Amino acid sequence: HAGQVSAQPRRAAGGTGQLNIGDGVGQSAVHAGRFEVGAGSTVNINAGGTLNISSLGSANAATGLDRAVYVAQQVGSAGTLVLGNLATLQADFVGVGVNAKAASTGGTLVQSNGAAGTLVLNNSTVNTKHFELGRDSLLTGNGDIVAGVDGPVVIGGTISPGNSPGRIRIRCDVTMLLGSRLILEIDGSGANVEIDQLIIGDDSTFDLKNLQIVFAFIGDTNPEAVSLDLNEFLLSETPEGETSSLAALFGKNGNPNGWESAVSSDLFAFQSSAYDVTAWKFNENGTITGVQASEIPE
Repeated sequence: HAGQVSAQPRRAAGGTGQLNIGDGVGQSAVHAGRFEVGAGSTVNINAGGTLNISSLGSANAATGLDRAVYVAQQVGSAGTLVLGNLATLQADFVGVGVNAKAASTGGTLVQSNGAAGTLVLNNSTVNTKHFELGRDSLLTGNGDIVAGVDGPVVIGGTISPGNSPGRIRIRCDVTMLLGSRLILEIDGSGANVEIDQLIIGDDSTFDLKNLQIVFAFIGDTNPEAVSLDLNEFLLSETPEGETSSLAALFGKNGNPNGWESAVSSDLFAFQSSAYDVTAWKFNENGTITGVQASEIPE
């Protein structure tokens, strides 16, 4: 409904359900003290809608942290949270595919993984103090993850910017855990080459050393015929919207000093239904050259 809706929790037997917030016409809001969606269910926050979690919110969860939203918290469950155009999710903690905040063990963040969750952004925003994506979960679409200075973004799963060229912005500190993946699509089948991008705030710290970067060539895109330059795929952005290469953050706030220390090229992977990439070279300026690819027989 347009306007504001105050939601009260309702306890019932588990099952599959769907919740739509907003009708895409007016501004809509849900303010919840507790929020639950059963396994295999979907939550859609439509155009202009807002989900505010004031105490406990969860998807696929019966318990959780105060002022938190969980998607696929419990092992064996599954859940999808879809934010529509200009929609906003506001909560102290947002966990997709985790059942608690990551803990530091010996100086290393260790996630407490749940099930497979999906968060879809459609020119929408997650505004939280702490965001986590679990090992088996997916963050996709176009939009922003904004976290406060007292909480990080921790990625153990897969980021796949959608709607190529897709762009996902993380406007805060970000840590990629071992097993995390960033899928970057390259579509050179048309007149112009279109690419996915991950954009990080210009005052952020980042740790991408454990991240597997997957270059995914769409359709009949020839890997030998397109530019593969991390300075175009990985960007930094000012609050005013001015973008530059992520290299602009090198050496700042404890960030790495160069591409070779910022990413692990031995984790790079290449995907194509038409070509098999057999050779390539990663350069200290962030470019990938010497790509050799052979056609895959039909």
